[in-house]
This record gives sequence, C-alpha cells and structure tokens, in this order.
Amino acid sequence: MHSDNQLEKRMDFRQNRLLENMSRILLISKVFMGVVAWIGLFDIFAPLFSNFQPPSSNDFLPIYITFGLFNGIYFYIVNSHVGKSNWNDKEIAKWEKIVNTYIMLSTIWGITASFVDPLEYKYIFMYFLCVFVCSSIFYIALKQVIVWNLLNTIIFIASILIIHPHNTSVGSLFYLFLLMVFVSFLLSRIVYRAFINSYFTKLQWQHELEKNMELTRELQLTNKQLAKQAHHDELTGVLNRHGFQEHVQSLFENFDVKGAMVSIILIDIDYFKYFNDLYGHSSGDEVLKAVAQSIARIADKNGHATVRWGGEEFIVVGTDLSKKQMNSICQEIENAISKLSIQHNDSSVSQFVTVSIGASMGFCATPVELEGVIEHADHALYHVKNQGRNSYLIVN
Repeated sequence: MHSDNQLEKRMDFRQNRLLENMSRILLISKVFMGVVAWIGLFDIFAPLFSNFQPPSSNDFLPIYITFGLFNGIYFYIVNSHVGKSNWNDKEIAKWEKIVNTYIMLSTIWGITASFVDPLEYKYIFMYFLCVFVCSSIFYIALKQVIVWNLLNTIIFIASILIIHPHNTSVGSLFYLFLLMVFVSFLLSRIVYRAFINSYFTKLQWQHELEKNMELTRELQLTNKQLAKQAHHDELTGVLNRHGFQEHVQSLFENFDVKGAMVSIILIDIDYFKYFNDLYGHSSGDEVLKAVAQSIARIADKNGHATVRWGGEEFIVVGTDLSKKQMNSICQEIENAISKLSIQHNDSSVSQFVTVSIGASMGFCATPVELEGVIEHADHALYHVKNQGRNSYLIVN
C-alpha cells in the first residue's frame, strides 16, 4: 500500500481527487446559492404578509449575498474547466490551490457570519456547519487540513478577543471550538481514507477490467483461429470441405430469389501418388502447398474461392463467369503450375508436375443444382484424365 506522501506524487491520484473535489464544489455552490436566494426572498417578502421581522436581516443579508456571489463565481469557473481532459502537473497544482481556497474562504465566511449574529454565542453554529460540511464533502490532504484548521483557529480566537474581549464565557467557547476542530479533523481523515480506499479499489477494478479485456481479445483471436482451422485446410491454407459448405451457403444467401450462374473448376495433380512414392510424403506436402497457393492467387485475383476438395484435388468456385473467362482462368492455372517447374520423373506426361482440369457452369437456385454442376465438372476432369492428362475441358 502506498503512503500518503507517495500518493501525493502520483498525477493520476491527484487528478482523480481534484475532479472529485471540483464536482463537489459544483454541488455545494448550487446548494449555497439556493439557500442564499431563499434567505434573501424570505427577508424581503416575509414582512409583507405578517408582522414577523427576520432578526438581524440588515446584518446578515449582505453577508449571505456576498457568499452567494462568491459561490456563483466559483460555480462558473469550475464548471467551465471540470470537463477538461488535458490535465498536466502544472494545471493540477493550480486547480488544487483554487479548490483549497474555496474550502478556506467558505469556513472563513462561516466565522464571519457567526460573529455578525447578535445572539450570544449561538453564532458559532454557522462556523461549525461550514467546517463539518467541508470536512465530510471534500477530500483534503493532511497538510491542507492542518493549515486550514490552524488558520481558522487563529481567526476565530482573534475575532473573539476583538469582539468580546471581556466575556466570561470565552473559555467555554474556546473549549467547544477546539473540540469541534478535533472532531472535524477526525471526520476529514475518515473521509479522505475512504477516498484512498475507493481509489485503490477503482485501480484494481480497472486492472481486472483490462485483464478481462485482454483475455477477451485472446479468446476472440483463439476463436478466429479455431474458426479458420475449422474452415481451412491445415496444410495448404485454402478452404476445406466444411469451409466450402459455408462459402456456398453464403453465396446462396446473397443470390437473388431466382439464383445465379455458378462456375466450378475442378483441378487434379497428375500422377500425384507416383510423386509421393518416388519423392516421399514430405515433398508431396510441399507440392500440395505450392499448387494450392498458385491456384489461390489466381482465384483471389478474380474474386473466387479455392477449396481443397480431397487428396490432390482442388476446386475453384466462381459466379457469373462466361465460358471465355473460365477458359482464361483454366489456362492461367495450367501455366502457373507449369512455371513452378517441380521435378516429377515418374509422370507420364511431363518431367514436371502438371494438373488436369475439368470445369462446368450452370444456373443454380439451390445447393442441389450446384451438386449437378460439380458432377459435370468431375465428368469433364475424368474425360481429360482418360485423354492423357495435362489439359482442361469445359462443359455446360
């Protein structure tokens, strides 16, 4: 736990305390202005309705009006700055002095109002009221409390000795005054300690909130990664069959009621089993990744999706393609795989890795109709493989 001296050096603590005190000035000043307005109206209009004459109105009214103006000025000044966000150490120090001045002047006013009261020693009530309000409402550091009470004591004693130097009850009054000072001091310390505890509780909540937010971000990231793993092939990074189903569902949700033209390009790596047998599965995995990335670059460029259909087979799913556009994409895929120049000595069609492609297009309004398009593309691929591979065929 930090000591009070350490806390006084923390800018965030001082700013937090300052803003709390400023908000209390706004509240108390409104209350005091309302009280002053009520007293003024009472003093002015009460004699009009009865023979009642407020006691000492000529003495009290100017003091209350002055205090009302004082609170009005403070309300305007504080209200115009309480929402400020760019606090620095110099600004905080300046406004701490302004707040402390308000507290000091409020209690000095209580002393002044008390000594204007002609009723013998009942005037001390006004001072005690101001002291207890300030002690219980404001969060005041120990140094300020000591200075504040010391100054008030000097003013009070000097006022008693000047105004009532020969009064026999001065000793009792001093005793009562010092008792109230001690009680108000204890009250201010209790309130201040409660503020410190609430400050550390708030810091702990903020820490827990930040920790929870970080955990939430990590959980969201993990969920995204899991979702990606669930929808993407772990080896090649393209969509898997589950991802294909999600993609197709999304396509149909965005289709018009009547559906749309869907294109399916089915790609198979020629003699891939022989490649694995000759070069090993590790090299085979590298081929799958290289081929998938080449296909995906072409598909992504055209706004289509790439799916690992199974084993060495891949699918490109597109919409609203003409036969000429499909022909161009098939040629681009063949050329891209050829440019990889991956050695394949067990291939019957080339010394490098090649692909066979079957493609089809059809108007689809339901997933069932899409299955028909996939079957046509599969038949086209089967025909290409029977005709010697390393080629493509597009059917309607």
